[in-house]
Amino acid sequence: MTIAHRLTGLSVARTDGPVLTFDQLGGGGTVVNNVLAIPGHLGGAWNSLEYVRVSPVRDGEVSSVGEHVQGTDEIYFIHRGKGLLTTNDVPSPVGPNFLVIAPKGTRHTMKNTSSDEPLGFLVIELKTPAGGPAHPPSSIESVASLMQESDDFHPARAGGQSVRLRVASVDLSSYFSAPWGRLALIEVPAGGSIDEYVETLYDEDLFVVSGHATIQVANQRFDSDEHGLNVVIPHDVPHRIVNRSEADTLTVLSVLVRTQEANAAS
Repeated sequence: MTIAHRLTGLSVARTDGPVLTFDQLGGGGTVVNNVLAIPGHLGGAWNSLEYVRVSPVRDGEVSSVGEHVQGTDEIYFIHRGKGLLTTNDVPSPVGPNFLVIAPKGTRHTMKNTSSDEPLGFLVIELKTPAGGPAHPPSSIESVASLMQESDDFHPARAGGQSVRLRVASVDLSSYFSAPWGRLALIEVPAGGSIDEYVETLYDEDLFVVSGHATIQVANQRFDSDEHGLNVVIPHDVPHRIVNRSEADTLTVLSVLVRTQEANAAS
């Protein structure tokens, strides 16, 4: 018997980016923003979920997201390209797998320093609770460097056998006052899959970093393509992740956000 699940809040998007902006937030050049979900449809603390592409240097013009002060808790996960992040006047070069941790009150800007390719990154913002404690900004130079074989994620299998996944986990709740949960970068081996699982206390954002994924949510199936894939999955909805390739590893970023109901109960 098939069980019907309410999929309110399920949001599926590609990362090819339809909105071109100029001199964004007082910066320079051009930046492409692709909205991956509508916060009002998700409820809870969600404020923004986007994929941003900062254009490469062209004819000496440097493109950037202009300096601004965060009114929310925010993370950037650098997906591709190279750039320069300046946080409270402190510059840091960034590249793939760099994690920017910017609590409310952080002052920062980001520019693309390359003339060869766009600087692409995932942005997630959560609303901060009134009267919440202040936190300093932070960063992790390479989330991928933290990966190790682990049981920290959900059970997986390949070739009909159980396998341990390579996982990097970061507890975002220790950096913010908004209801962040665990961030995990996961590698699924060729031909492998993660068994169906349910998050009861968290909504989950799944972002395909590289590879060929199928994300099965209840009775809905979503395949990644050349335009990428991001899926926001509401709590209490079963889902699984499949590596469609028999040759290449699949890498997926998972970010958990505690639900409004769970916050109220805690």
